[in-house]
Amino acid sequence: SDLAKDMMNAPNKWWANVVFILLYLVCQVSCWDNDEFEVFDAVEEINKNFYEFLSVPQTGSTSEIKKAFRRLSLVLHPDKNDDPDAESQFRQLATIYDILKDENKRQIYDKVLVEGLPNWRHPIYYFRRVRKLSFYELTALLIVIFTIGQYLFYWASYFEKRLTLDDALNAKLKKIERKKQKGKVSEELEEIRNQAYSQIAKPSGWNLWPFQLVRFVKGSVVAAPEYVQRLKEEVERKKAEKEAALEKEREEERLLEEQKEKKPRRRKAAPIPELNESDYSNIQPVPMNVELKEVVEIDGETHEFASTEVSGSLWTDDDIAMLVKLMKRHPGGVKDRWQNIASAMKRSAYEVAKMACRLKEKGYKYEPSNTSDNETTADVNGDADDSDSDDPSDKWTQKQQKLLENALVQFPKGVEDRWDRIAEIVPGKTKEDCMKRFKYLADYIKQKKR
Repeated sequence: SDLAKDMMNAPNKWWANVVFILLYLVCQVSCWDNDEFEVFDAVEEINKNFYEFLSVPQTGSTSEIKKAFRRLSLVLHPDKNDDPDAESQFRQLATIYDILKDENKRQIYDKVLVEGLPNWRHPIYYFRRVRKLSFYELTALLIVIFTIGQYLFYWASYFEKRLTLDDALNAKLKKIERKKQKGKVSEELEEIRNQAYSQIAKPSGWNLWPFQLVRFVKGSVVAAPEYVQRLKEEVERKKAEKEAALEKEREEERLLEEQKEKKPRRRKAAPIPELNESDYSNIQPVPMNVELKEVVEIDGETHEFASTEVSGSLWTDDDIAMLVKLMKRHPGGVKDRWQNIASAMKRSAYEVAKMACRLKEKGYKYEPSNTSDNETTADVNGDADDSDSDDPSDKWTQKQQKLLENALVQFPKGVEDRWDRIAEIVPGKTKEDCMKRFKYLADYIKQKKR
């Protein structure tokens, strides 16, 4: 059992050993850091012993190095040194001082004094010594490399095709050797081989990419005018197609407009304006349910009823029907009732009132044949009769009208139980009668404004 456990644990131990060795090798990897490169560059540039340059021993302290730097800076400073290379000497002095005052860099320099500089052929150090190429030099070098590589690739492709052809011919030769003589077969095969070789193009320097680029640029310049001309023609063609489509749309719209004009136009109902509270005060009391003869006598005192003769033309059935409708639209009690009816019928007020008086005396009642407008039968008094019986609540006297107007002003909109209070002031009328009368007057004022 112990042996079995050791065998099971053996792979785990083996992997643990491998991981430990790899970690150890990674930890042992070393490389040059920036301080070392800085010391290497300074040693290579100055090419002198730093301690001898400062005139201090190699075991000198940092304070001795500072004193030597101050002493030499007074001598080598460009303002006090007349030598042509005074700036270079002072820069070398500053570089030496920066290295020796730092303990880490000083230790690296002491190691260089013992071991020397590393070999410049080292991969990392080599790139610091190799000559830097300019952009044009690098471009020329890449062109040469790519051109040679392309040429070699062409030859490799050529030989590959020949080898493929030889393999195919050899395989064919083995098949036909059994049927024919070997000499004749060899001659035929050699002839076929030569013909196949002649069809394989050999690599040529004119097919390399620099020459292909030159031919491409030349061809582009030559074909540019033709390309521009084709582009212009394509743009003009698309523009013409777009204009044709727009013209077609305009023609279709014009035809639709013509069809709409031919169709009978329907009148749209005008919107009814809202009635404000300020309009209630403009309602003036007028005499209501007055006999037509009295109205004529009252209006006869005005200038319009001075003449007793009829100024209009003969009254037709259509005129009488229109008069009855207008009397319904302008019932008794409305201000300037007969003037409004006369203006609508283009007759004088006296003429209209006279005819209305005659119609009432005869008991005329108009029943329109067309009931599409849901209009009820109207009598000459101008009161709508929704049912065959007269409703006394629809009749308002001048006194009731005046009291209603005063109550509307006394109890404006927003007062609690407004219509109950108004009904208490108007005698003989209920809340519903007052609301119905108010609605009627509001509709009338809206129609008059329109």
